[in-house]
Amino acid sequence: MIKRKWVAGGVLAVVTILILASLILNGVHSIKDVFLCRTALENTYYLMQILCALVVILGGITGVWQYVLAKKAELHQYHNNRIQKAIELAEYYKDNVLCNMIIIQNIYDKSRILDILNSIRKEDMNSFDIRELDKNLSKQQKEEIKKILWSKEFVDIIIEAADDYARDTVLYQPVYIKDGDKLFEARKVNKTRVIEYFMNELVCATLNNLEFFAMHFNYEVADKDTVYQSLHQTYLEIVQLLYYDIATNNETGEQKLYTNVIELFNEWKKLAEIQAYKEADAYRNNIVKGHKAITVD
Repeated sequence: MIKRKWVAGGVLAVVTILILASLILNGVHSIKDVFLCRTALENTYYLMQILCALVVILGGITGVWQYVLAKKAELHQYHNNRIQKAIELAEYYKDNVLCNMIIIQNIYDKSRILDILNSIRKEDMNSFDIRELDKNLSKQQKEEIKKILWSKEFVDIIIEAADDYARDTVLYQPVYIKDGDKLFEARKVNKTRVIEYFMNELVCATLNNLEFFAMHFNYEVADKDTVYQSLHQTYLEIVQLLYYDIATNNETGEQKLYTNVIELFNEWKKLAEIQAYKEADAYRNNIVKGHKAITVD
C-alpha cells in the first residue's frame, strides 16, 4: 500500500512538472499569462491529452499484467492443491486399503484361491465382468472357488487371520465342555457371520475405499503422477487379488460396479508396461559389444 502511494505521488509530480514546463516554454511567466496566452493553453491542453492517453495505456498494460500474474498464481495454487490432495489420498490408501489387503491376501493364499487367481494373466484383466471372467477361468476353477468360499476350512482361515491381524474382531464364542473331571475349551462359530464379515467388512469395504481413492484421480481432483511410482505396484496387486470379487458382481452395461477402480487399474497397468519396456530397452542398448573385425583383402 505504501509503495502504491509513492508511485501515485511520483506520477502526479511528473505530470505537474511537465505541465509547468509546457506553460513556461510557451511564454507563460505569470498567472496573468495563463489566461491571456492562447498558444500556451492549447499546447498544454494537447500535452495533457497525450499524457492522459499514456496513463490509460499504461493502466491497461498494468491491468493485463496483473491479470496474467493472478491467473498464473491461481494455476500454481490449483497445481499445489492437486499435489496436496494426492498426498492425503496416499495416507488414506495406507490406512484403508493396504491394511485390508494384507488380511485378504493371507486368507486367499491359505485357502488356495490365490493359486487359481494367479492363473489369470494381468494382460487379460480389462473389463472385469462376468463375460470376461468366463474367458479367464474355466467352469471347474469357478466352481472350486465357490466351494472354497463356503467351506469350513475357509471359515477357520478367516477366524485365524482375524485373530492375527484384526485384534478388535472376535468371530467366535468360547464354549467350555466338561468331560468327567476335565474341562475343555472349545469355540462356537456362526459360519454365516464369519463369511459376512469377510465379504462385507474386508472385501466390499476395500473395494469401496478403492473406488473412492480412484475417483479422485480419474476426475483429476488429485495429481496421479505424485503417487504413481509409490503406489501403482500395490494398487495393481490388490485389484488383481479382487478380480474375481469384482467380475462376479459385474454385469455388462449400466449395472457395472467399481468403474473407477477398473479405469485407474487399466491406466496404471499400461503405464507400468511402458515403463518396464523402456527399462528393458535401455538395458539392451547399454550392452557394449566392441568393434567388428576388419576384412583384409
